[in-house]
Amino acid sequence: MKHKKRNYIIQIIVCFLASIGLLIGGIFYSKSNNNFIDNGIKTQATITDIQFTRTGNSTNYYVLVEYGVDGVTYHNELGTYYAGMSEGQVIDIWYLKTDPNKITDASTTNTGPIIVYCFSGFMLLAAGIFVFISLNSKDLTNLKKTGTKVTYRVTHLVCNNNFAIGGSHPWKIYCENGSDKFVSHNIFGDLSGIQVGYLIDIYKSNVNKKYFIDLDSARADPNRITDKPFNS
Repeated sequence: MKHKKRNYIIQIIVCFLASIGLLIGGIFYSKSNNNFIDNGIKTQATITDIQFTRTGNSTNYYVLVEYGVDGVTYHNELGTYYAGMSEGQVIDIWYLKTDPNKITDASTTNTGPIIVYCFSGFMLLAAGIFVFISLNSKDLTNLKKTGTKVTYRVTHLVCNNNFAIGGSHPWKIYCENGSDKFVSHNIFGDLSGIQVGYLIDIYKSNVNKKYFIDLDSARADPNRITDKPFNS
């Protein structure tokens, strides 16, 4: 459980720092775009070449464009690539009046910062979710002292593939105690030590529907032959 708590703290810090970094990056990105809009001129450019390099599983694209300013033809790298770009395609760009070699894709001047800010907000939301889970887990842990312990037998372990946080999918524990059947909430903890047929202790609140699943209590049932299927 200490390892689980440490992971939550690390995830909170990573999400928070990532959101701050994205927010700062968005501010600088927006400032740069505003500079082109305030001090630049919009014109059309033709994509002359699209080059790419691969490093491991990462691919970097370089879009080269040609455009004219006051009768002079310029060739520069656009600095932006998105799916659907092709050689010969005509696109809109901004260039600075004071330096026509400095350009940016006109289609990203408004949407770029918005996307960065959205990612920043998402990371802050993720950090908030981890904080909520951490605080809620602490509150539920107290049920081990104040709640009623019920021992269940695990019948199923099901991965919830409908969503993920930080690339990890949660799991649900299905268990029973006679006619009393129980299904857990989504659990992001380490369930590698739990198997179907194991016994596990669940502490239920005496005042509401809250409960605490003691993952560390999972153990083989000494009254069963564990090398047989659970439904045998």
